[in-house]
Formats: sequence, C-alpha cells, structure tokens
Amino acid sequence: MQLRAGQDRRVFLVACFGGALSALDSTLNIAFPAVVDAFEIDVSSLQWVIVSYVLTYAALLLPFGRLADHVGRQRVMGCGLAVSAIALTACGVATTFPVFLAARIAQGVGIALVLAAAPALITLSVPEEGRARALGLFQMSIFTGFAAGPVVGGILLEVTSWRAVFLFRVPVVLGIGVVLFSTRAAAARGATASPGAGGRVGAAGTG
Repeated sequence: MQLRAGQDRRVFLVACFGGALSALDSTLNIAFPAVVDAFEIDVSSLQWVIVSYVLTYAALLLPFGRLADHVGRQRVMGCGLAVSAIALTACGVATTFPVFLAARIAQGVGIALVLAAAPALITLSVPEEGRARALGLFQMSIFTGFAAGPVVGGILLEVTSWRAVFLFRVPVVLGIGVVLFSTRAAAARGATASPGAGGRVGAAGTG
C-alpha cells in the first residue's frame, strides 16, 4: 500500500485514529462499578449507559454517511471530533445520572459522524490497488482500540478515577482535529495556488 502525498497520509492517519477512538469506549467496561457508586444507581440502570451510546451511533451511522457524501467527508469528520470532545468532557464532569446519559447520547452522535466519514476518507486517500489493505489497517486500528481499552481503563482507575476514562480522550480527539484541520487548510491553499488541480484529498471531501 502506498499513499500518494503527505496530505493523503494525514487523512489516512486521521481516519485510523478516529476508528481507534470509537473503540476506546471499551475503557468504560472496567469502570462500571465506580460509575454505579458515583451516581448511586442500581445495576439495572447501568444498561442505559451502554444502550444510550450504542443505539445512537448505530441509528445515525447510515444517515450521517449520506450527509458526508453531500457536504464532504472531512467536514463531517471534523464535526464528529468536535461533538466527541464536548461529549467526553461532559461525561467526565457530569454530576447527575441524567446529565451523564445525555452526554453519552451526544458521544454516540459524535462517533457516528466520525465512523460515517472515516472509511470513505481511507478509500479515497490511497490508490485503488491498495484500498483493501488500507481498510484492513483501519479495522485493525479499531480492534487495537478495543483491546487496549480495558488495560488503559484499569490503569486510569488505579491512578485517578472513573472520570479520567472519558477525560483522557479529550486531548486525543483535539490532536486528531488539529491534524485534520491542518490537512484541510493545506488542501485549500493548494487549490488556491493551482486552480483546477484536483487531488485525492479534494476527492475525499475537503468542504
């Protein structure tokens, strides 16, 4: 697999890190007992912590994919990262269970935006003959996130609290957003300097 240009490499990495970010929610699994204690809820209420997140992104994935086709994949990815950063912060600082659940729903919206755009960004950032391998690496990044989540969550619970399970992802999201923004800015400068010279990043949706 060979990426065509520096901008394409950054788009590929942004999409892969976005996939890993979605899977890092597995860090929460090990923090469930602490969440129950913090909000003084019964164990049966804990299912809503998962359901509110999973159902939201599952229901919105397809419509957000169509939205990305119309308004641009990088724009949708950027919106997803912004919503994710706000939602993760809200989850980490929530003081009541209803607020926490609302933040989890917002987190599902953010991840749905990210996952709706990421695969298309990957396929459009590599030559056709390398797309199967690129998508395989994307799936691997998701599996890596799932595997790393409980380990990271356990470490965070040992040294801080369950809130860190959400808050540690905020700088990660912001870092991904900075890379995406710099890629969009570079593509815009290139388009201004060379009108009519379409690149693969432009095809991926820089709008």
